[in-house]
Amino acid sequence: MIKELKISNFKSIKEQSFEFKPLVILTGTNSSGKSSILHAILLTLDNRTSRSLQELTRNFDKFNIVRNVFIKKDSVDIELNGEVYKINEGDENNKIYCSKELKFEENLFFISANRTGAEDLSGYSYYEKFGVKGEYTFGYFDKHWQEKAEIIRFKDDESLKGQLWRWCKEIFELDFDVQTNKINESNIEIKYYFRNIDKELSPFNVGTGISYALRILIIGLNCKKGDIFIVENPEIHLHPKAISNMAKFFTFLAKNGVQVILETHSEHIINSACYEVCKKNFDSSDIVIYYKADQNSDFEKINVGDSGKFVDENGNLRKYPSGFFDANSAELWELL
Repeated sequence: MIKELKISNFKSIKEQSFEFKPLVILTGTNSSGKSSILHAILLTLDNRTSRSLQELTRNFDKFNIVRNVFIKKDSVDIELNGEVYKINEGDENNKIYCSKELKFEENLFFISANRTGAEDLSGYSYYEKFGVKGEYTFGYFDKHWQEKAEIIRFKDDESLKGQLWRWCKEIFELDFDVQTNKINESNIEIKYYFRNIDKELSPFNVGTGISYALRILIIGLNCKKGDIFIVENPEIHLHPKAISNMAKFFTFLAKNGVQVILETHSEHIINSACYEVCKKNFDSSDIVIYYKADQNSDFEKINVGDSGKFVDENGNLRKYPSGFFDANSAELWELL
């Protein structure tokens, strides 16, 4: 689990420390630098066994690309749980000082906002479980759907497929299974079987958001206690009600020992997580929100009190930061 992260001279972050909790929510305006925290974590990982992680991190592993333009410093410094990673000016080889604690797709899982969507044919990988785009997720599911899920909520069927089915009912309010059929050593066919109408449908004939969200659910159900699960924009193509229900999946994982780190634009994720605190389904001490208003601002730490409302470090109620949830409040009041 990540307890503390310190970043210096990386992209829009000049110098800042972050306290991490079981559930971490990163939010803010477009291009303000929310993903920089995620990228900093990913840079500390050994990417030699993951082609998809190599392809992702090469976009932000060079000093002249990621140095903060407002400060004059000759290195980028990332400190994670006391381990230090550096990118030095003039070091063209960019030697990576990998985290000894965190291993990609062993105890840390990441799925990008630029993930794979609907597909009726997918592939296996013998080197990666899921890939940063979730491109191998259904291949993993095809191999492991009968096995017991790592973290169980529903006792009637503890298999990966059974837990996925029940979560789909709860999140999307749809009664369907994922069906996979091995075509050859490299490819599988994907269908969604709807129990209520006894019919198989191609993923292309089902709402786009379902395919995006299923990858998150399958990866999350693979996580075990002590793992870290990082998700960019879990709300992609989902209805607001499904987004709120998806947040309950994340609080469930966090409550059961999986550290969940979300980067989101959705207030439904935040509202639902706070509501779970209010209803005593999740501990207020286990959630922290970081908000970034623009490129030049630092991240603002927001705590959640026992009532589910935002509080300061002393537990006193605090107002929303400027630009946080008030983007359309003036229009709403005018309509009233």
